[in-house]
Amino acid sequence: MIFKSYIIVLLLILNSVFSFSQVSITDSMIGLNSLSFNYSYILPAADMSKRFGNSSQLSLQYMYKTKKNFFTDFSFGYFFGTNVKDSFILDNIKTSEGYLINNQGLLCPVSIEQRGFNLNLTGGYIIPGIGPNPNSGIVLGFGLSFLQHKIFFDYTYGPVYQIENEYRKGYDRLTNGFGFIQKIGYQRFGNLGLGNYHVNLFIIEAFTQSRRDYDYYLQKKDTQKRTDIIVGINVGFDIPLYRRIANDFYFK
Repeated sequence: MIFKSYIIVLLLILNSVFSFSQVSITDSMIGLNSLSFNYSYILPAADMSKRFGNSSQLSLQYMYKTKKNFFTDFSFGYFFGTNVKDSFILDNIKTSEGYLINNQGLLCPVSIEQRGFNLNLTGGYIIPGIGPNPNSGIVLGFGLSFLQHKIFFDYTYGPVYQIENEYRKGYDRLTNGFGFIQKIGYQRFGNLGLGNYHVNLFIIEAFTQSRRDYDYYLQKKDTQKRTDIIVGINVGFDIPLYRRIANDFYFK
């Protein structure tokens, strides 16, 4: 009985210590990690708009937020679309009807599409005041970005020798470079671990150039220095990871 009483007292003391040393997301800023799954609608600008139209992006993001609401996040976004303004890129090897000839000598329709990705490292601050707790609020962020895009050829009746393997590199206009990203939006972390999401407007400005040695359409190497800009509206669902405090303490 004496030993059991000591255990009960010790547990009560530990519970009291933890109650004062831990904080709740409901009424305090806390440090947390978050994993996000996002969709973005992208509008191109500057040189990017001369080659592509609007597109969609799927992305994955990891964020660490401190107890003072400063954050760092890393994201990878893969974007894709069918609005390609450089659709003439294969004109010099198409038939008069607009087809390519596949390896069996048959007419092959080819869809010309956009593919690309961006890697972003961003830092910023969440301004509390809007939302269910001090960890939610207006997001302001700035960071570094790497942007890459190219032309993608989609076809069913292949193979098509003229645009495969090394020959593809002469037509896909692979382009990339480093730049900057800025974002502003809203971040919400729910009190009960539910209702966690964010909505952001972001802009990426990248200084890019072709990474191919030869462009078959131009019949020379593309040496143009580009400024590619994309403006995106991003919606994401977050999975926050942090230590929760139990409402009650039980012992036997």
